[in-house]
Amino acid sequence: MGLLCPFEGVCIVRTAERHKDMETKHREQLDPKARRIQRWLGQFCAPPYGSIQRTVNAGRGEGERVGVLIAEDHTIVRHALRVLLECDPGIKVIAEARSGREAVQMWSDLEPEVVLMDVAMPGLNGLEATKQILRARPSAKVLVLSSYTDDEHVRRFIEVGAIGYLAKDCSADELINAVWEAHRGNAVFSAEIGNRLREHLQKNFVAGVHLSAHSQQLTSRELEVLQLIAEGYANKQTAAELGISIKTVEKHRQRIMDKLDIHQTAGLTRYAINHGIIDKPPLAMGGCDSNDFLRQT
Repeated sequence: MGLLCPFEGVCIVRTAERHKDMETKHREQLDPKARRIQRWLGQFCAPPYGSIQRTVNAGRGEGERVGVLIAEDHTIVRHALRVLLECDPGIKVIAEARSGREAVQMWSDLEPEVVLMDVAMPGLNGLEATKQILRARPSAKVLVLSSYTDDEHVRRFIEVGAIGYLAKDCSADELINAVWEAHRGNAVFSAEIGNRLREHLQKNFVAGVHLSAHSQQLTSRELEVLQLIAEGYANKQTAAELGISIKTVEKHRQRIMDKLDIHQTAGLTRYAINHGIIDKPPLAMGGCDSNDFLRQT
């Protein structure tokens, strides 16, 4: 029996046996990180693919449409998300951004109904991009999709106004339904995240603690500068990227060091990794993975 796998508007029919052989051969050629991404993507095109199309339309108003901007730095993930979301005829992916800075600009130009936002992206991470979008329009709908599901990341995005937060191991139906819920203004979370959030809110309510009590030490601009420092940008490159003077960059850098009491670039990079501002050290530091880097510093 053939397997229907639409991609970029083209329908490709493969036999199940040929598909399996090709998949096995390709998997052997991938590095460990690529294999992890492929396993996550596997649910999108796994048979029965048509089951997604049969279930996602329940409860939709006739003619209801939602435009989505995908912000994700991995090309294969962006393409797979587009294919998955457009299985629902009411969803149209109107743009794809490779970084937080691109996401902010595309959102401003295109004004999509929902932004599907990754957390760790180069240049400007998802949190700072979300801040800038919601500062410009508090009613914007930013839905986070990330492998970072710890309480600290979730809390930060909730505080800046994200409408929902999904783990990247969510099902296809969960993601599509979450986009529709976000479009309608309803908060939406993966089940595990939602349960933890409810427990924390209950405990904090009893203890008289408010979520907003945990304020950020650094300003939004300082966080932008910190991310670029951690990604290996020199002061001149940072100034060009942000459109500010080198002297202003130096002032921001000094304030960051003073606030965090960290006075070496390696220490700032370690801080950025630990707090999810970047997800790996820059290649200039030898290409080691983040765990090796943390052990070395």
